[in-house]
Amino acid sequence: MITLVLLVNALFALVLPLGKLILQYEQPFTIIAIRMILGGGILLGYVSATRGISLPQSRAFLRDIFLLAVFNVFLTNAGEFWGLQHMSAAKTCFIYNLSPFFSAFFGYIYFSERMTTRKWLGLMISFMGFMPMMMVDAPGEFALTHIGFLSSAEIALLIATISMVYGWIVMQHLVRYTLVDTLTANGISMVLGGLISTAAAYLFESWHSIPMASLGSFILLLSAIILISNIICYTLYASLLRTYTATFMSFS
Repeated sequence: MITLVLLVNALFALVLPLGKLILQYEQPFTIIAIRMILGGGILLGYVSATRGISLPQSRAFLRDIFLLAVFNVFLTNAGEFWGLQHMSAAKTCFIYNLSPFFSAFFGYIYFSERMTTRKWLGLMISFMGFMPMMMVDAPGEFALTHIGFLSSAEIALLIATISMVYGWIVMQHLVRYTLVDTLTANGISMVLGGLISTAAAYLFESWHSIPMASLGSFILLLSAIILISNIICYTLYASLLRTYTATFMSFS
């Protein structure tokens, strides 16, 4: 089981350089909209064809699905892809590794999970290691707005990290207490998050067609991201939350 935990983190990391590449062809909100609607549609189509879609009739389920769509899908990916435009995939991944700090906080609020002395020591050591990296800008960050030593790209990634952690906390609650199928929960939240991204693309991005010479590369990259992230990673991560806490998963 630990092998699967390491595998899902490795695959999530692989999505970052792929995302950096696909941003050469299209704008962030548009990419997220297409990716999430297609990925969510594939998951829901599979569930519908194999066992039918069954949804809990409760306000808690509707609330959690909405929170997943906003935080785990839209804000996480919007912050990630916007930040990727201005910094390297490696630095983006390192900022994502701040997730244990926020996971420990949300785990305590939602599930009364308490930190051990060793975990606090690990957090303190890792936080000290992050500081030099956060204080050095990538070339693409120099022209951006800064708040203190943080560029707007770094702030966007921090928002994405917090949103991702909160989203997985919500997913943990959903799969453990609402007893909804993980494929269904991911599929619905992806489609809803994709629709939110569509609205954001309409408001903030100018539409343009991808040149035919680049269309094949765009489709190949988009297909790889959907397969690795939307189909494999989201499904595997949500399934692992039945066994492990969101706090443990972020520490991994």
